[in-house]
Amino acid sequence: MREWKIIAWTLSFVPDLPELGAKERIRACAGVFLGIFITAAIGLLFAPLKQPQIWLIAPMGATAIILFTLPASPLAQPWSIFGGNLVSALAGITCLHLISDPLASVCMAVVLALALMFALRCLHPPSGAVALITILGDDSVKDLGYTFILNPLGLNTLTLIMCAIVYNKATGQKYPHTKLKTSKTSLDHTNQESLDTVGLSHQDLSLALKEYNQFIDIDLGDLENLFLKAQSLSLKRRTPNVLCDQVMSTQVDTLSFATELGQAWEIIKQRNTQALPVLSPGGYLLGIVTRSDFLNEVGMDEYPSFRIRLGAFLEKNTKSTSTKAEVVGQIMRKNCTTVLAKDPILDVVPHMLERRIRHIAVINDKGLYLGMINQSDIIAALYETAISSVMKSKS
Repeated sequence: MREWKIIAWTLSFVPDLPELGAKERIRACAGVFLGIFITAAIGLLFAPLKQPQIWLIAPMGATAIILFTLPASPLAQPWSIFGGNLVSALAGITCLHLISDPLASVCMAVVLALALMFALRCLHPPSGAVALITILGDDSVKDLGYTFILNPLGLNTLTLIMCAIVYNKATGQKYPHTKLKTSKTSLDHTNQESLDTVGLSHQDLSLALKEYNQFIDIDLGDLENLFLKAQSLSLKRRTPNVLCDQVMSTQVDTLSFATELGQAWEIIKQRNTQALPVLSPGGYLLGIVTRSDFLNEVGMDEYPSFRIRLGAFLEKNTKSTSTKAEVVGQIMRKNCTTVLAKDPILDVVPHMLERRIRHIAVINDKGLYLGMINQSDIIAALYETAISSVMKSKS
């Protein structure tokens, strides 16, 4: 019994790491192999003339694992790696020359390296080993002095970073991760709008991390994406799997490419609808024309003349040549977002949020048009599902 407690206690120290699939593990291992191989080969080719036996330094192994296994980590970004390695080497070499006692020298080198990495926002754990190598390395390392920073350290670091950029991009991993923009002019509004729907903001996450007061090895943008993904999975778990073909509207008027603008506008007004699909003769979706498309073509900036401008726009052209649009195919939205009939309706919501649209066309696996889904359809389906769940729980 005592032995089992010891085993359980020992196992409690095993970290709760996320499970990686076999494909991702193979990708990371192959990346480390290629990165170290290319870095070593280039280092050997351009080894320092003064000490040609120093062509690859040990911390590159740890850096490679971080680069190819955790490419989204702030510790793995080019600025963190390059800056961390360089300031750590600078700190180590300086302490070697200024402090004669080896014990004091190594302690001060690592502390100074960490302080500089904090100040320059280039935290990279393997860089601590770089500071130690400059002091504890053999005479061949010490003889290089400050040139050690350029070669082999600088050359090794730059080569490994370039390998990571090329390899991660080739294997579908985003790298490097640029700093998340938080200004009002930022182009990345999608996450903020999605967070707003669950009562959070970018500032809330930033403040929570600040109050936590511990370093979290995750980019803030990735943290937002992870939170939103968890919210989506939670909603799917709590909501029965309602499919698009169960809630889509099939009684929607359709247009052809050659439908005249006046005719299309009359249908939009009579049906009091916001969007109509444009189909090919074979029933394939060509695009969608919306009420906004008409208004944008007319020009909403001149309100007093709007009725006149709209009438002129819808009037059929009698001239032999004209640049004015005549049919819906000329003003429709092409390459519009679509969903498959068997997709869950909850998968439609992110599309609407990201693209700021209110309606999405539903197609089958062959690309044929089946119907339309708008925001009201989704709300009604979720409402009916919620009521049904409540009734089942009471019965």
